[in-house]
Amino acid sequence: MNEPADMNGLWSGWYAYSTLSEPVPFTAWIDDSDGTLTGTILEPNTFSTVELDDLQADIDGLRGGVSVMFSKLYRPDQGAHAYPIKYFGHMDAKTQKVRGKWSISADIRSEGPFEMQRASRGVSEGILREVLAPVER
Repeated sequence: MNEPADMNGLWSGWYAYSTLSEPVPFTAWIDDSDGTLTGTILEPNTFSTVELDDLQADIDGLRGGVSVMFSKLYRPDQGAHAYPIKYFGHMDAKTQKVRGKWSISADIRSEGPFEMQRASRGVSEGILREVLAPVER
C-alpha cells in the first residue's frame, strides 16, 4: 500500500467541546515535511479575555500513514491559556479529510471531536514558477 499524500496546504475545519456544543470553525496552514507537521491555526476568539476577533496558534506534530497527531499552542500575547491541546485523528483514503478527537489536561480538563478537510494543496507549481520568475525591466 502506498504512503498517503502529504498534508501540505490549507485546511478548514471545526472542533467542538462535546458532541452537543456548537462547533468552532478554524483554518489551518500545514507544512508536512516527510511526516513532520508544522503550521498555524486561525480561529474565532471564543474564550480569551483580550478583545481580539481571532486567535492564532502554532501547531507541530507527526503524520504516519493515515494517522495524524499534532499539538496546538496559542500564542502567548492573546490572553489564551498556555496549555498544549493534543489532536489525534485519521485521514480518509483520498487524504482530503481528517477526523478525530482533541484533548487538553491541566487546570482545564476538556475534550471533544474535530474534523478538517483540505481546502488547497498549497502553492501550485505554476504559481511558484510565476513568483520565482525574474522580473522583466
